[in-house]
Amino acid sequence: MIELFQGLGILIVYYILCASCALLLRRFVRIPREVFRKLLHFILLGSLILWTYVFRTWWIASLAALTFAAALYPLLSLAEKIFTFSDLFIERKAGEIKHSFITVFGMFAALNGICWGLLGKKWLVLACIC
Repeated sequence: MIELFQGLGILIVYYILCASCALLLRRFVRIPREVFRKLLHFILLGSLILWTYVFRTWWIASLAALTFAAALYPLLSLAEKIFTFSDLFIERKAGEIKHSFITVFGMFAALNGICWGLLGKKWLVLACIC
């Protein structure tokens, strides 16, 4: 369980730092909306490298992805009522951010289970995304 909490801690710090830098950059530099969306995609997909190197076992990496999604969804639902994500993270439709996170972290969990767990090829998780 220590591996789970350490890994989640590292990933949370990564996401907070990257999202903060992206939002700060957007505040001071005029970035087209679609380019900023792609920057957020690169941040999210870049985290997959951390998922494969922070965790030593595939099932803990998959559990971490599912735990992260389960914790993030209610937080994003609550934050949607306070902030307007449409302007902040450039949503195309309401709820897109939280639904995308569920899909992405579900995919991370599935890829870890299939590629790393079933096939025993940790690098294949990265290859599937790239």
